[in-house]
Amino acid sequence: MTDYTTIVEEHGRKKARIDVGRFAADLAIELGAEVMATAEGWRELKIAEDLSLMLCVAYDKIYVYVKSRALGIPRGDELYYSQSQAAAMPEARVSPSRPMAAIAKDIRRRVIEPSAAPLAYRKNYAAQRQAARDNLERWLAAFAITCPEMHQDSRRSDNSPYQRLIFWEGGGGGLHMHATVHSDGRISIPLMPDLSAPEFTELCSILRRRVNGEKNV
Repeated sequence: MTDYTTIVEEHGRKKARIDVGRFAADLAIELGAEVMATAEGWRELKIAEDLSLMLCVAYDKIYVYVKSRALGIPRGDELYYSQSQAAAMPEARVSPSRPMAAIAKDIRRRVIEPSAAPLAYRKNYAAQRQAARDNLERWLAAFAITCPEMHQDSRRSDNSPYQRLIFWEGGGGGLHMHATVHSDGRISIPLMPDLSAPEFTELCSILRRRVNGEKNV
């Protein structure tokens, strides 16, 4: 058994200090993992392409704090515990004074294996957000064909990857309209109920005919 804790004296007082670097290196061997990041007082081990372990010395200086982290999720698509408890990645404290084989077994049971469910939840959340962004672009491309008078203004601060403000520029007739296209295909126009894509297309057709001088529309 390897003892990763040493007693040091700081300001006349003896304190325990854990060598987290050696601890992480030995744990990586036991788990078949890779040390992927290092800094003062902590290490990160890559367990799989989509999972890592963060290791740091716990506040009491006696235990090592272990927490799993999802890898490969784009920034902005990450889900936090404050948003959903189902996204909470497991964590545990382990004593470095135990045999490393026992520590690794404990971490597998308490941290790595329970990571499967929240990791899948986070991946699904990220996939939904990507699908919503893709859907918005498809709706905008469709409206560019069916409602060519509507133009985007990329400078608008109320734009987002999930909704886009568009303007009617049909010219003449004193007609002005702006609308918000949502990723689910809804169109919001101020002071009006939300419209479906076919309803919005029909509205643009009516406005186009009005601008072109047709009556009784």
